Amino acid sequence: MKRYILILVTLMVSQCLMMSPADAVGFGYFFVVGTGTSDWEDEDATCEQDYTAEHSGFGFVLDTTVARNSLFNYQLTLGFENIEYDHDSYYKDWPNGVKLEGITMGHNFGFGVIRTPNLRIWIGPEIRMSHFEEHGNSDFDMVGFGMGPTMGFNINLGPVFTMAIKTGFIFTEYGSDSDEMVDDEALFFINGALLFRVRDTFHS
Repeated sequence: MKRYILILVTLMVSQCLMMSPADAVGFGYFFVVGTGTSDWEDEDATCEQDYTAEHSGFGFVLDTTVARNSLFNYQLTLGFENIEYDHDSYYKDWPNGVKLEGITMGHNFGFGVIRTPNLRIWIGPEIRMSHFEEHGNSDFDMVGFGMGPTMGFNINLGPVFTMAIKTGFIFTEYGSDSDEMVDDEALFFINGALLFRVRDTFHS
């Protein structure tokens, strides 16, 4: 976990250093929860099992258009996340289920369909990349790539703060070289964030 936190801090600092002093932007921290269905199978497709996966996590978020009266926004999320699989997992080394931990990176491309001085509602796709390891066992890891539709609600709480809610579905394929396994996951999630806005107002 310490290694993942160090990676996240490095990425956050790098992103902030790349920002121009004249940029209007919002940034802050988020938490996320989600539940999904997963379909695991081995390389030969000789063993397959469906089960549920519970996600939870937190991290850093940066958004280029939080309150401005602008059509397009790009949102970046960098997070630490846990996945807990249920006890129906068929995998021989997980008789009582398993917990994975790792980092995720999300890229949202949003379009503001409702824009007022107090509220912005946007919709658009999200692309998500991730890397997970079994808790306490770095010999098992998996890499994921996913995408899906999302919707965001930005509620402005004054001149500099915004409460943001994002929800959607992400369809991810995970691959594991260590165990030659593939996981197809459909995840529904809700993300809540508190953002601090810099030069980002409805009329800016």
